[in-house]
Amino acid sequence: MIEYWGWVSDPAAQRDYQDRVTCVSVSNEAINQWEDWQPFESPEGHYGPPVYTIEETEMICRFHDVWNDVAENTPDPMPSLEELLEDGKWRRLIEEAHGAYQLFMKRGKLDENVPLQNTSVNLSTHSRGN
Repeated sequence: MIEYWGWVSDPAAQRDYQDRVTCVSVSNEAINQWEDWQPFESPEGHYGPPVYTIEETEMICRFHDVWNDVAENTPDPMPSLEELLEDGKWRRLIEEAHGAYQLFMKRGKLDENVPLQNTSVNLSTHSRGN
């Protein structure tokens, strides 16, 4: 999700992606890739402790709500990327992606070469910065 939010939160990265991969619509990719990560109607109940903090879970849900609004209210076929970058709903998607990216970069990306361990977190002390 962090890599996704990284490019969706950055109009220059969106333009670069479109320039490098001319055979795809980056605007469609922004909608479809999130749907790949989020195959549920709502993320609520699917993300949470111990893997995600409560703040991260709330951010995922908030981003999903904005994404859903964009997905539901953008014409099909999608307008050009340049048109969307001027659209208020698309700007909101960028802003929420930026917020999610900033929040998740506090933890950073996981090393893809290291198997995940059970990383239970005591959120009652963790959320206070202890």
